Amino acid sequence: MTRAKKAVLSLVEDTVVGNSQINLELFEKIISHDPVLKGNPVRLYRSHDGKDFVELVGKGMKKHGLMILSSKAFKKTLNYYHLSNNPLSSMDAIEKDVNEAIKKLDAIFEGEVNPQHIFNRIANLGDTIFVNLNNDAKEVVKITGDGWETITECPVLFIPSNNALEMPKPETGGSLEDLTELFNVDDDSAKLIAASILMMFRGMGPYPVLNLIGPQGSTKSTTATIIRNLVDPVRHPLLQIPKSVHDLNVVAAKNAILNLNNVSKLSDAISDALCVIATEGGAANRKLFTSDDVVVLENNRPIIINGITRAINRGDLIDRTISIHLPKVSKEDRKTRKKVMDEFERRHSRILGMLFDGVAAGLKYFDTMEPNGLPRMADFAQFICAAAKGMNGKMDSFLEIYNNNQEEALNDTLENSVTVQAINNLMISKKSWTGPMWKLLSELKVHHNNCMGALPDNAQTLRNEIRRVEHLLTIENITIEQLPRKSGERPYIITKTII
Repeated sequence: MTRAKKAVLSLVEDTVVGNSQINLELFEKIISHDPVLKGNPVRLYRSHDGKDFVELVGKGMKKHGLMILSSKAFKKTLNYYHLSNNPLSSMDAIEKDVNEAIKKLDAIFEGEVNPQHIFNRIANLGDTIFVNLNNDAKEVVKITGDGWETITECPVLFIPSNNALEMPKPETGGSLEDLTELFNVDDDSAKLIAASILMMFRGMGPYPVLNLIGPQGSTKSTTATIIRNLVDPVRHPLLQIPKSVHDLNVVAAKNAILNLNNVSKLSDAISDALCVIATEGGAANRKLFTSDDVVVLENNRPIIINGITRAINRGDLIDRTISIHLPKVSKEDRKTRKKVMDEFERRHSRILGMLFDGVAAGLKYFDTMEPNGLPRMADFAQFICAAAKGMNGKMDSFLEIYNNNQEEALNDTLENSVTVQAINNLMISKKSWTGPMWKLLSELKVHHNNCMGALPDNAQTLRNEIRRVEHLLTIENITIEQLPRKSGERPYIITKTII
């Protein structure tokens, strides 16, 4: 059998999806006659959302991993290998051959390749989770309800970002303290951070948003870096908040975790987009935009936000947020960043093993757990309660700690909401109030404390804001209902229940 035919057979075997496969005869003709492909055999993959990938499978070529067919990286790589095989050819001739080969592959994709899921760092297949170590040995950690192991033959495809680094192999013998001692927080906060990390390794949302809050010198950025590099090691772990929703989605496409640094304020549009990214969102909203070589993936991602003040104040996002307050580190306790990161690297493997024990327990016990009083982030809470069974009792108090954190965050949001406080002031001496929205805005201005900030500037904006904070008003025993239209206006009734 010729080398070309062997390459074709290998190609066919590795691109079977469902009940369909690449046409063997067609590929044999292409590879045997194309001057580029006959010396550089490839495997073809199409992601579930329509992006076309190629993998060079010749000797010494697998190091390149998956590349997007239309990417500059794939074209440059083919140029290099084709030039290596034909050193006397001109670059014009080399590029012409490569362009023709790419066009042929593009044509084959249209008729012969079925879609499959392609992952970044973590792949959740329901009862099994795979974590890509991104090393030269192509090792992947396989986690099931029975435990975890390191394997080299993985049934799923990964395409790490260009920013991705190798993750160390997990080891047994770690403890929760190996992780929590790295953080400048109290014990309860450390357990909440650990819970967030466990959920990140689950590889499937909805995810809680982790908000690290503290003054300068409180190790916010270092803590965020440790968390990011524990789950998804990268060269540049901290990201700046994008200015637009489009840019935010592009950044989400390139990162397994959105780790946003030094955030002081979130626009309404960005806040809404973060909600969608942290949860599963709608199908249309989850689809990403395409920008150059960015992979189009569903952008359900864990999110870390750090800043000096609380940037998350809107109720719909605060319900999904774990807020962690970090105190300023004293001069006596201060350490260099290098010393902290060196200690983290020394513990990294043991911490991974400990966390994977928890993830395995989460997979094993999730469906049988029936915790009382699940919060809004029910899947997250139930998974952590299940994971706690594999962590030697160290996370058994999680649900109580989490509920307390949520209550504290809601109280902070209540105090900082201009609209809620104005309505509360309006209703101090009233059991009910009825009128159209423009009249409500006028009366709220009378009862508004200007020191807190500005009220919405028109009736429509006020109506939208009330919808966002409605659940906060119920905490104050205040409800707002829309009444039937009367005399061309839509009245509302505000009721306060006296307890």
